[in-house]
Amino acid sequence: MDMGAERPEQPRPILPSLKELCIRVVYNNLPSVTSFGQMSYETVKPFLIRMDAQQLHRVEENSPHLIDLDEEIWKALCTSEFIEIRRAVDSGQFDLPGSWREVYDEAESARDAKFALLQEKMKNNYKALAHEKEAKQIKVIEKAPPAKRRAFSCASIVPFLFPSSFSRNPFFSCGGKADSRSFTYAESPACRRGKQPSIRSLGASHVRL
Repeated sequence: MDMGAERPEQPRPILPSLKELCIRVVYNNLPSVTSFGQMSYETVKPFLIRMDAQQLHRVEENSPHLIDLDEEIWKALCTSEFIEIRRAVDSGQFDLPGSWREVYDEAESARDAKFALLQEKMKNNYKALAHEKEAKQIKVIEKAPPAKRRAFSCASIVPFLFPSSFSRNPFFSCGGKADSRSFTYAESPACRRGKQPSIRSLGASHVRL
C-alpha cells in the first residue's frame, strides 16, 4: 500500500455571510421589530411585506423615512383584507383619493364600526330571547300559598244554624232586643270562649224550629 498517496481534499463548508446571519436573526425575531433605524427601503422591504398593518404603523413611526416608500405594501394589505377594495381595483373602478395608507385606515375604521353595531344588535337579540324564554318557563314552588281565611265571628254562625228563626225572631235582628233580661249570643260568655252556640245557650224561648 502506497502510504505516500495524497488524500482527496474534503470540501470546506460554506459559511453564511454576516448579512445573511443578520437577515436570519431579523426573521426569527420579526414580531418584536419596531424600527429599522435609517436602513434603506430596499433593504428592509423583505421584512415589511411580512408585517401586519399594526406593526407596519409602529415601524413607520420609528423610521419615518419609510413613509410614502411603502405604498405598495399598504396596497397589498388593502386588497387582501377588504374584498370591496379588491373588487374595485380588479375592475379598474377604484380611484385612489390619497395614499394607500389612508385608504387602509378608513376601511379599518368602517369595519370596526360595522362590527361593533353587529355585536350590539346580537346582544340585544340575545336579551330579548332570554326574557321571552324566562316568561314561558313554568315556575315550581315548594309549598302552595296559604288560603286566605275569613275572620271568625261568633254572631255570624247564628244565622247559619237557625236560618228560619233568624229571619222571624226579633231577637236575632240587627240591633233588636228580646227583653231586658235576654242578651244576644255574641254577648254571651260562651261566644267569648269560642264555643259554638246551642239551643240551651240561646234560650228555648227565643228559638223557633
